[in-house]
Amino acid sequence: MRDYPLSADQVRNSSGSTFAQAQVAVYMAAISDSKSITAFAESIGVKLKDARALAYEWGVRFPDYDPYATPKRLEWRKIKVGWELLDQGEVVGSCQRTDSGRYRAELFSAAAVENWDARRAMRELSAELDGMSNDLPNFNGAPVKTVETSEQGLVGEVIYPPQAEEEVIHKKRSALDYRAMTREAA
Repeated sequence: MRDYPLSADQVRNSSGSTFAQAQVAVYMAAISDSKSITAFAESIGVKLKDARALAYEWGVRFPDYDPYATPKRLEWRKIKVGWELLDQGEVVGSCQRTDSGRYRAELFSAAAVENWDARRAMRELSAELDGMSNDLPNFNGAPVKTVETSEQGLVGEVIYPPQAEEEVIHKKRSALDYRAMTREAA
């Protein structure tokens, strides 16, 4: 682990995050050159999908995860009885209402989640797929981005990652950029 040139206090002050969040970000940045994202997740006791979300949010690259890589783009296309999950036009999953009234979103043979709200189920499955990206064929460890499309192919809402957080993400990524911080101080 290398020493990181910024303290958690400096990162907290410039990002607007809590001290605990800044502490995790500084630790993550300090170990990212020598550890995998999986090792980072295990060291802080979180699921891989949550570690990848943190690395994406803070813009920290690991040897096996690059938050700046071109995202793997998937589409949730509305059909008459639910949604289809498409990967480059090929149906690879679905989101359907079950007999219990819940929605089941699944990538065929790889992962499935259920929720009372269809969009939440789709978002949760997308987060699961992002966490599994290193292990899924044709994903190559890339961040996952899913969008909703109409039956006519018109792109609608971004399902994952949540877009309302883009300003926050930019602020956090800037806060961990110690080169920019030292230029500002000079």
